[in-house]
Amino acid sequence: LKAKEYAFATQLALKAGYIDEEYISEELNYPIPINYIGNKDVFLNFDIDEILSSENIPAIKDAIVIMGYLGDGNPQFDIEDKHFTPLNKAWVGRAVPDTFGVTIHANILNMLTKQQLIYRLPAGITYLIAFGLTFLILLLGMKLYKRNSFVFDLSEKVVQLLLSIFLLYIALLMLQFNIHINVVPLILLPVFGIEMIDFYEHLVMYLNKKFKWKSQLL
Repeated sequence: LKAKEYAFATQLALKAGYIDEEYISEELNYPIPINYIGNKDVFLNFDIDEILSSENIPAIKDAIVIMGYLGDGNPQFDIEDKHFTPLNKAWVGRAVPDTFGVTIHANILNMLTKQQLIYRLPAGITYLIAFGLTFLILLLGMKLYKRNSFVFDLSEKVVQLLLSIFLLYIALLMLQFNIHINVVPLILLPVFGIEMIDFYEHLVMYLNKKFKWKSQLL
């Protein structure tokens, strides 16, 4: 049998006794987002000169110490072992990575030691919400289309854009409460559904012409 291989931060939390094998098998058997609490300033860190010049560092006692690279003092050009994370304060134009790898490990370790994982909403519930939302959006869209098709055609793209922004905002808001939801089906299904109303109209016209079938919606 192949031995189980855990991520670096998971092994540290396991060795330190904060989690056990049962917790890993129950909570970490699928990918989950990292619950970031902050960049390197949130964690106590020392450079090599401070350590070599100090006879004793009480803060290190009974603590998990991660050794790694935290830059050369030039954050604009120093991108060695730096990665893009949600901690980046810039929303656009993020050409330079923002967080060092050792800090990412520290965030993961903090998440595991405090057992503050981000709860991932099950796929079944996510798709159930997506289908329910799509049905509601389609019902309202068809009513608007039936009342005034010109207004519907004029506002269709605007509604799709605003709906996408709103759903993305809700997903980000849920992350504040440590709940992660797959926003792709939530956005894709309603937006695609609105696009299909025009196709549905042509389908109804074809069926009505060939089979005398009438739609109760249009």
